[in-house]
Amino acid sequence: MESQVGVQEREKTLNKGRTAIVISHGPYCLDGMASATCVGRFYGEVNVTPFFTHPSNVDRVIKEVTQNSKQPQDLWIADITWKNPETDQYLKQLAKDGWRIFWADHHAIAIDKSERDVKEMGLTGWVVSDKYSAARLLFDYMVSHEDKIGKANQELLEFQKVVLLADDNDRWIHNISGSRELALTVAALSGIDAYHELVHIDSNVKYSSKMQDAYRKACE
Repeated sequence: MESQVGVQEREKTLNKGRTAIVISHGPYCLDGMASATCVGRFYGEVNVTPFFTHPSNVDRVIKEVTQNSKQPQDLWIADITWKNPETDQYLKQLAKDGWRIFWADHHAIAIDKSERDVKEMGLTGWVVSDKYSAARLLFDYMVSHEDKIGKANQELLEFQKVVLLADDNDRWIHNISGSRELALTVAALSGIDAYHELVHIDSNVKYSSKMQDAYRKACE
């Protein structure tokens, strides 16, 4: 049995010096924003570069944001899926070059992809399902796969309420108080401002003054 010290050392090795790029649906989508923020909170804000894009542009964005990297990084693709077969080959080459690639999505385009083709790409990990929103799929993956990415830190765990709000809103359940309001707030903030606010939000989802102003504007 592996000792506790051994576990800690293995987790340090998994993420030692790792930086990440996350490409997600946005900039107005709460689910895509929450997905990206899971990555930001796990790695630490300074170690993550987020990009938000429309599904029609994702193939181009994947290549543009990775091709000039001087060394392999971790690439997370969340709440969005590439379309072109050429991107399959590009991601396969990134994996061969030492990139760790993770993917989480709940849209039909993702579910329709061949599992065999995905496995052949050499992704480090992925989760594709229409059971939950992308943010919830990604959060659940991150907290249950420490063998691949290391143990989930407190910053990520304290983001669970936002993830559940995003899931509630994205699947049009609206059983959790505040999910619509948070979606409106994120849409009003848009892009990197919304991302930074969620990276720092507390476990009770207490709105900052900037978020309060955005919500008021969204309701005007």
